[in-house]
Amino acid sequence: MKHLYTLVAFIAIVGFFSFSANAQQTQTQSTEVVIEVTGIVYERGYPEVAGSLLLHDGLEIVGFCESLHVILIKVDRSIQPDDAEIIDALRSINAPFYIKEGATFSQVIDNCANYYTISSNDSNDPH
Repeated sequence: MKHLYTLVAFIAIVGFFSFSANAQQTQTQSTEVVIEVTGIVYERGYPEVAGSLLLHDGLEIVGFCESLHVILIKVDRSIQPDDAEIIDALRSINAPFYIKEGATFSQVIDNCANYYTISSNDSNDPH
């Protein structure tokens, strides 16, 4: 009988860890990517850059700071495991850009004189 309780406990523990691992895998893993595009303003550059980025699955533009010349992109890492497609998209339109390693959305928003929140319905129009 003691062995039966031990076996049941072992099966329960294995089942719990298996369920926990599966739950973690189904969660979307997204990261914040801040890209500086030299000289970008709404009237010149933003529509082209946004259009090029939005052609790729797993990329969502969530903000645009005109005074700092940066675009905030939420990247679904289950679809885009690295920044290669972002880089390719910007190179394809000859946009001079820098990926701001370590920069966060909150840092940009706190230091931006004119920040535009972009919804998924109007990613080409920050106004």
